[in-house]
Amino acid sequence: MYSFDEFKNLIEDVIYEDVYDGEGAVQVAGARYEYGYDDNGNISEMVALDYEPETGEYENVSKTVYCEYSDVSSSVSTIESGDSDVTYSFDSGILSVNSTAMTGVSVYSVSGACVARAAATESASLDLNALASGLYIVRVEGTPVSVRIVK
Repeated sequence: MYSFDEFKNLIEDVIYEDVYDGEGAVQVAGARYEYGYDDNGNISEMVALDYEPETGEYENVSKTVYCEYSDVSSSVSTIESGDSDVTYSFDSGILSVNSTAMTGVSVYSVSGACVARAAATESASLDLNALASGLYIVRVEGTPVSVRIVK
C-alpha cells in the first residue's frame, strides 16, 4: 500500500502479510517505510518500522537522514588570529598554541564541556588524539582569542 503527498512523492510504503484464522484475516508480519522530503522535493529522511504481532503496533527499526555533505576541513595547518600575538597549529591531532600573553589553553566540546586544558606561558601543546572526531572550541586564556577546530 502506497501513500503520496501533493507533489506525488512517496511518503509511506506498507508491506504486510495476513493469514486467515477461521474468522478473518490477521496480520502476522509487515514493514512500513515513511519518507520525508526537503523544500526542493529531495528525500531527506526514511524511517523503517517492523510490525510487532504481539502488540499490533509498528516499531522503529531505523531512521536514515539524507543531507548534503560539506567538508569543513582545511588544508591550512597554521592560523593566525586577529590578535597577531597568538598563533595556532593543529596537525596530526596535536594542537600547538603560541602567545606571549597567554596563561593557558582550554579545549571545549560544542556542548560546553572542557575536554582538555593546559596551564602555560608563551607556548603549549595538547595531544587531542584521544578525543572523538568533531568540532571543538579552543580558548587561549589570558587573551580574548578563541578559535574553532575540526578534529
